[in-house]
Amino acid sequence: MSLDDYSCVLCVNGPEETNQHLFFACPFSTACWNLIGIQWDFSLPPLDMIIQARLSFGSHIFREIFITACWNIWKSRNGIIFDNLPASLMTWKATFKADLSVVCIKAKRKISDPLKIWRENFS
Repeated sequence: MSLDDYSCVLCVNGPEETNQHLFFACPFSTACWNLIGIQWDFSLPPLDMIIQARLSFGSHIFREIFITACWNIWKSRNGIIFDNLPASLMTWKATFKADLSVVCIKAKRKISDPLKIWRENFS
């Protein structure tokens, strides 16, 4: 897609918005990951970064948390672009928890039970 500007709307200094930047390196996304206790090793290729983070996370519910977190980073970005909403870590956290509730409803019990416990303990 050809755009006038490729700057990250979540950043003050506006580096180019790449997938790597938006979901992992952007200060806003970094703050989101820090809230949920996921750290990224940027010395690794992207797929290896995710595998390493999953191993460090130490739970089989990593995928659901990872995908929901990415989805909510994406929604925060789109809120700025399409709805002129400010990016807010507290709003991100609230929508992340709400979306995890929906995931719990749809997931098999093997996933939903530990995910509910994780969500309830997420402050």
